[in-house]
Amino acid sequence: KLEAKSLEPITPNIYETGNPLSPNYQNRLFKGRKEVVDRLSNIIYTSQQMPLLLIQGQRRVGKTSLINYLEQLLGSGFKIVKLDMQSATNKRFNSLVQNINQELNSMLGVDETIETNSDILESWIAFESYLTKHTKKLNYKIIIAFDEYEAFHKHIVKKHGENILESLRSFIQSQNQVIFLFAGMLRLSDLTAPNWDEYFP
Repeated sequence: KLEAKSLEPITPNIYETGNPLSPNYQNRLFKGRKEVVDRLSNIIYTSQQMPLLLIQGQRRVGKTSLINYLEQLLGSGFKIVKLDMQSATNKRFNSLVQNINQELNSMLGVDETIETNSDILESWIAFESYLTKHTKKLNYKIIIAFDEYEAFHKHIVKKHGENILESLRSFIQSQNQVIFLFAGMLRLSDLTAPNWDEYFP
């Protein structure tokens, strides 16, 4: 009892478990993650080519909440397209592209449909062409964030193989307006067949 009295009292946990936080509500509960935002900003602003970004951590540490707040935290130089990869509508490549298409049309004020079909490479070329056309003159960068990205690996990358990773890497290296951000529990080296770390060391 004497030892317990000498210790600092335990303070209540300020973090909320359950649903991710959003700037639209519960704003006072989000506690910054300033060091993560500063590191992200530094990587993005100092990279000649846009990197592939990974936010990795255990469940309930605030990865989704951070994505929800990124646009607010990074400032006017960024716009975020957030994708929940556990959603059934994002588990097929063409429907995923269509969802990104709708989000970007609304964000950019355009009305253009990305033509997709059963040929994954043709669909990717159409997706890449749309991104290049509508983002190269923007005065801000677009972050496409894949939350729970292990589901992207399981349902899309494993199905279509190395073509997806090769195309993703090539696009990242060829432009500096669109950033791909992946968030989940696993590191890139944990994702195999195909191996992510062969494409994104």
